[in-house]
Amino acid sequence: MPIRFIRSLTAPLPRALLLCSMLVAPCSALAAEQDAIVVDGLASESFWQQAQVFDQLVAVEPFTRETPKHQQRIRVISLPAGIAVHFDIDQPPEVLRTKPNTQRDRAGPADRVNVVIDYDNQGLTAYNFTVTLAGNIEDGIVGRNSFNADWDGDWKYAVQETEQGWTVEMLLPWTITAMAPVDGDTRTIGIYLDRVLKSTGERFAYPAIRYSQSDYVNSLAEISVKNYAATTSNWFPYVSMVYDQVNDDVDQKVGLDWFFRYSNAFQLIASLNPDFGQVESDDLVVNFSAIEVFFSDKRPFFTENHDDFKLPLPDEGELIYTRRMGANRDDGKGVANIDVASKLRLASSNSSLSYLVVREEDFGDDIGRQFQVLRPRLLLGDTLIGAAIMRTEKPYFDRVADVLAVDAEQSFASGLKLRGQWLQSEIDQSLTEKEGGGAWLTLDYNPVAEWQHTLEFLHYDDDLQLSDLGFVQRTNLEQGAYFGRHVQTHENWNMLKEIEWVTRLSKSRNQQGEDLPDWFRLSANLRFANADQLYLFYRHESAGVDDLISRGNGLWNKPAVNLAILEYIGARRVDMAWGAVYEQGQEGLRDYYRDYAIGLTYFFADQLSTEFWLGYRDSQDWLIWQQANEFSRYRSHRGSVDWQLDWFPDEHQELRLKFQWLNIDGVDGQRYTLFDRRMNASGQAVEDLHINTLGFQLRYRYKLSLLSDIFVVYSRGGFEQNNDTSESTGQTFSDALSLRDADQLLFKWRMHF
Repeated sequence: MPIRFIRSLTAPLPRALLLCSMLVAPCSALAAEQDAIVVDGLASESFWQQAQVFDQLVAVEPFTRETPKHQQRIRVISLPAGIAVHFDIDQPPEVLRTKPNTQRDRAGPADRVNVVIDYDNQGLTAYNFTVTLAGNIEDGIVGRNSFNADWDGDWKYAVQETEQGWTVEMLLPWTITAMAPVDGDTRTIGIYLDRVLKSTGERFAYPAIRYSQSDYVNSLAEISVKNYAATTSNWFPYVSMVYDQVNDDVDQKVGLDWFFRYSNAFQLIASLNPDFGQVESDDLVVNFSAIEVFFSDKRPFFTENHDDFKLPLPDEGELIYTRRMGANRDDGKGVANIDVASKLRLASSNSSLSYLVVREEDFGDDIGRQFQVLRPRLLLGDTLIGAAIMRTEKPYFDRVADVLAVDAEQSFASGLKLRGQWLQSEIDQSLTEKEGGGAWLTLDYNPVAEWQHTLEFLHYDDDLQLSDLGFVQRTNLEQGAYFGRHVQTHENWNMLKEIEWVTRLSKSRNQQGEDLPDWFRLSANLRFANADQLYLFYRHESAGVDDLISRGNGLWNKPAVNLAILEYIGARRVDMAWGAVYEQGQEGLRDYYRDYAIGLTYFFADQLSTEFWLGYRDSQDWLIWQQANEFSRYRSHRGSVDWQLDWFPDEHQELRLKFQWLNIDGVDGQRYTLFDRRMNASGQAVEDLHINTLGFQLRYRYKLSLLSDIFVVYSRGGFEQNNDTSESTGQTFSDALSLRDADQLLFKWRMHF
């Protein structure tokens, strides 16, 4: 089989690359020539007179294409140090300025400007750089129908405010990301520029496109800039100490991340004894479904120059899910430490070869895991062809999982784009082998910015296994789907400025020929003149076979269900903003549930704000799997509290408090047995189910520079499950405050040289 060559191909690579990571001398990296630019927001240097000027921005939110009342002039110029961008924004005193301080990558509540650049102009991946009026930033990676804010780049910015407006200056170094080498002195890039006026909910942009378009990255404006070579070597040593108050234990670590870029053709990232613990806490989740929950990844090693390893699958899947690396140990004894990890990228003008290896602690003792990915890509005209050769070794389970994926993308001038991927897996465990295959194909058609049509076809064998390294909701699937989007505006509308319609239809079955539930979804996002938004959503799920709910212990003929959601997102009024959500749907054996949530964001000052959400869910039909073919059906009540407090004493300091509490009570329980594809009531009562869980984090950050920080983080949380549902809400909350499954104090110092 084609996949068998993976073993011989990848076997020597970990040792070779890990050795390279430790031996390549950083002294070969020469500092890039620096132009005489001072990033102060003023653009007073003489070279700005030669910059390209963009001043024809139009309204894209709402999508009226109207000329703004107040102007914005943007200049772009290429320098040896990087691409420099200057915004000159008119905003007279009578136009409200919204400038709360926010954490990095949470710039949404403020007036802001954005630059998006596709450095290779291939329509595949672009990078977003955002600066707010308050001087906060957001950066991330933009792809097809996706925006990932996990990536944090090293770039410079400054803001100046005047009575009649404000200015922003950015310097985006040539070393900020991987890009293909080019011949000659010029580089063609794709670019997008916009300005957001938060008080009116308006966005003005050049060109006139929107993030929600599937061809967004393909539609960036093309400009030519001078091309410069750049070399850099960045060292990130760290020291961390964690005091575990539950076990009275102290864990101390010292490690190093190294990002080395000799040229666009050669880049290397290596980590020795990396600290992959996150200072950002994950959201509190209680999951009883057969599908795992997806979590994003903020660990620098996995976000820096990671474009080649971003391989999305249909239905929000990922072929390479980095949270698998350094996850819970296979022997169940805590979280796995990673000894060493490296990424290597070699590139030419139309091709690249990338390699990733991650080795966990105790791999040599048959406990830890090792992950490898080899990723070649080749651009032939408008066709991009790539492959991913992946191996996951789990010696504790005597398991080796090999996956081979071949992907291709083809763009056409008529607004058509064709994407597809062929997949094959081979699992070798305990001297037995199992092979599976699959493929998917997507056709995007975007005739104009207001319309999008997507057809999607998917085939996954029942023996296809991707979850050793990837994330996929399910295999054993054949599916056809249509996705449509339309932005509707009208010049005679007054209060209502725009409606964005989105619809999805899907038809599914498994490889045994069983019809799975089909889906119809329709949503409308309404934007009003006062910057409020109203979101309407309806979903119908037809009757069909559920072959996952029993975890392999039988099929269930699931009845048809419906869901409706009404969500109000209020604009900021003076010092506060409101939000509310109402959800009503059917679950279990088709009885109803209702979900309510209300939220308030209050700004005590631009430096101090709080956000509070209170939720309640009442269900008449909560059905959960217990074991084999046995289920429990409850009436349930769920309450939740989400509270966050952010304080920015000055430009270097941040203090954040995050508190989450979730309580679920299941009462009047009855035992059901899945037999002959039906849920059959046994007449047996089951004990009540009480779940109480809490997560709390107090995080202090002192910012030494953009990528150098000192963190002091206190985290506490716990989970409790029993049969006592008689307690009052107040007592349940009090019990939650006493939970201590985790109680840790973290100190971390990360430097950038």
